[in-house]
Amino acid sequence: MRTPEEQLTELHRRMDVIRQKRIRRARILSVSAVAVCFVLAVLFAAAVARAPIQASGTMSAGATASIFADHAALGFVAVAVIAFCLGAMVTVLCDRLRNAATGGDKRDDRQH
Repeated sequence: MRTPEEQLTELHRRMDVIRQKRIRRARILSVSAVAVCFVLAVLFAAAVARAPIQASGTMSAGATASIFADHAALGFVAVAVIAFCLGAMVTVLCDRLRNAATGGDKRDDRQH
């Protein structure tokens, strides 16, 4: 049988172990999210760069700078996906920097 002080010490030790596992899991998740967003952004940018550009004989004044003259929707979708990936990557990085600056993963303000 343990004394109440020993039980309290063991409880605090277990809480620290659980907290460290949670921090490690969150760190792995955020690094993975940044890596996936970066890879997707690079892949979509490479796909846009390799897209077949067909120069039409005549273009309207509003589409003179469009590389997707015949497939305007494809250009919008590609740019939107690249922007989303880069935005998610910057958001996760800023969140990690803010957590590092405040001294740890304090997520109490977001849980309510």
